[in-house]
Amino acid sequence: MIDTDALTRIAVLSRLVLQRAAKQTYDDDVRCGEVEDALCYLEQFNTRKKPFEDFRAALEMTDPRWRYYTVRNALVRIQMALSGK
Repeated sequence: MIDTDALTRIAVLSRLVLQRAAKQTYDDDVRCGEVEDALCYLEQFNTRKKPFEDFRAALEMTDPRWRYYTVRNALVRIQMALSGK
């Protein structure tokens, strides 16, 4: 039997990981396994892949202002995709 409470907790934690990464991306390199795991976990439940791809691509940007802006934008689109909007 699937523990839906555990899946919900993992989804909430994954969103928090991405939110924290988006806040820190201006000053820090947040590319790490925890962020990738959160992206992969949330992406598997969604048919819209572009926001997740954009989040990953934005983390590779060298200009901190553009990286911050693009990561934040992708995060908003991920949240919209997850909420079905």
